[in-house]
Amino acid sequence: IDPESVDKIAVMRQRIEHERAKRGKAGWDIKLGYGGLVDIEFVVQLYQLLWGAHNPLLRSTSTWDVLEALESQGLLPPAAAQSLREAYCFLRRAESALRIVDDRSINTIPDDPGKQRRLARRLGYQDTGKVRAEDAMLADLQACTARVRTLYEERMQELRNRPSGGT
Repeated sequence: IDPESVDKIAVMRQRIEHERAKRGKAGWDIKLGYGGLVDIEFVVQLYQLLWGAHNPLLRSTSTWDVLEALESQGLLPPAAAQSLREAYCFLRRAESALRIVDDRSINTIPDDPGKQRRLARRLGYQDTGKVRAEDAMLADLQACTARVRTLYEERMQELRNRPSGGT
């Protein structure tokens, strides 16, 4: 995979985000949106494309297992791998809680404050003297997705700049 292929994959990701996960009226899509689960999955799958043929540990269908393998094989810095695992866990928990709160398959944080509150409570957030549970959840979600997007962009740039022909 050459730098041009990495660029094409990044454009595909951008298109998914813009066409299928518009933040705003419909809510905040934690799967397809900015810094969502798909950012993590794209990074993992790109590493699998690059090194999976020569590294059986990367041939798993489990994003979590591949993140661990990428770290153990020295392909991802430990801090990046740990951040991506933590974000993956948080976003998957939020996705599961969303589906329970809404009683259907859904990946979007609702705009409705009442539904946000129920989701926050299901995720274990509590009101404090200064911050409502839903506001704390949204702040954590925003920090998480920003961190994921930064890591996604760093990894994509690193893969674009890697020497040609070497894996």
